[in-house]
Amino acid sequence: MQITPDDSSGLSAGEVKRRHIVVKAVVVGAVAGVLASAFRLALEHAEHLRAAAVARAGHWGLPVALGLGVLMGALGVWLVRRFAPHASGSGIPQLKSILLRESEPEWRRLLPVKFFGGLLTTGGGFALGREGPTVQMGSGIGHMVSE
Repeated sequence: MQITPDDSSGLSAGEVKRRHIVVKAVVVGAVAGVLASAFRLALEHAEHLRAAAVARAGHWGLPVALGLGVLMGALGVWLVRRFAPHASGSGIPQLKSILLRESEPEWRRLLPVKFFGGLLTTGGGFALGREGPTVQMGSGIGHMVSE
């Protein structure tokens, strides 16, 4: 297979393709970084709001904490089950199945559901990390840019 140079720029077709990939990689990194930072800040804010609500409740703090956890957890579960079942869990197994071509990414639904579902459940006091959801949202950004 012989690569023919692009007449207008003097670059080979492979070189042109590599340069486009670099630009896309920079865009993916920037957008994913901004989204990850926004997710982290939103989680911190939700946790502070929950802690403040529990502190203001006085001796009703435990029932308020449990009630907020149940309410926010139920909303998060409903959001995921209703709009994007592939956004359930940490996101790492789902990303692995996409990489193995066992499933198709659906970034249009994944991004908002993963962000707000994770915000609701973690903000409600569930012991969930932000790393898995951030990785899955970053993969959604990558797929969005690739389209």
